[in-house]
Amino acid sequence: MENPKNNISHIVKSVILSQIVSLCVSGASSLTTSLTNKKKHFIPASQSFFLYFMLMVVYLSYAMIKNRNGTIDSFKKIWYWYFLLALVDVEGNYFVVKAYEYTSLLHASLLDEWTLPSFLMVWDNNKSSSSTFTPKNMLKGDIFMIIGATCYAVSNILLEYIVRKQPIFEALGFLGLFGTLIDGIQIAALERKKLSNIVWDGEIISYIAGFTILIFIQYSLIPILIRQSSATFVSLALITADIYILFIGIFAFGYKASDIYIYAFVFILAGLVMFNLVPPIIPKHLPQYRGFTDRKSSHPFLDHP
Repeated sequence: MENPKNNISHIVKSVILSQIVSLCVSGASSLTTSLTNKKKHFIPASQSFFLYFMLMVVYLSYAMIKNRNGTIDSFKKIWYWYFLLALVDVEGNYFVVKAYEYTSLLHASLLDEWTLPSFLMVWDNNKSSSSTFTPKNMLKGDIFMIIGATCYAVSNILLEYIVRKQPIFEALGFLGLFGTLIDGIQIAALERKKLSNIVWDGEIISYIAGFTILIFIQYSLIPILIRQSSATFVSLALITADIYILFIGIFAFGYKASDIYIYAFVFILAGLVMFNLVPPIIPKHLPQYRGFTDRKSSHPFLDHP
């Protein structure tokens, strides 16, 4: 029988980690809005490039130092899994960041959870608005956000399977490697001219640096959350990012909103606690695909699950 204290500790750790991730998401979204709305620079691929480069430098370097032969062996056997993961993740980031060029911060953040009932957005649309930004094309922004959210869903599913089979540092390292290559090609094709026309100043650099640091923390914590719970829990936990974004929007961008968001935040946190009251049921033997091997773990983050 499971120790209740251990279960409570598991719930507390999961909820705290999930809210750190949500804060990172909301902070990164707000910095993106500042870059697009205040500085009028729309470079979604370039914003994400430094994230993937950091993942590659930090985690792939560690993987090669810790287990060079195992890392190279994994690359030879399942490189196409990592390529697919990076492809959908890069496009998810591209379309989500691109959406902020056409729609408002709050509207985009709500659509990021488009698989959930949308009554909140529709019911409260006239009460939640920004007094400092007029969306260029809300429909176009909504479509981009839905495409990005769908890519994120696929990415989370792939990541969940991979990190239950492979070391987290290896998964993040190869995500960074392929993400850097794919995103670099996308920048060369779509944003080379835009980058050459930007007059770089401290404010622009601080927005991009802040975005990169917050997203790097988010990417580092999400695999841990997936191992502790599931990709489903991560998706549910990130709903609170919409509430944090609202608070930021009220103070930074002049949003006006009703009290319904406060009640929503309370209900979301209550739902996260209830979701973790019973630990997730994970099959002892996941579907076995070619190239993957089940190996024992000595550390929840650094080694195999």
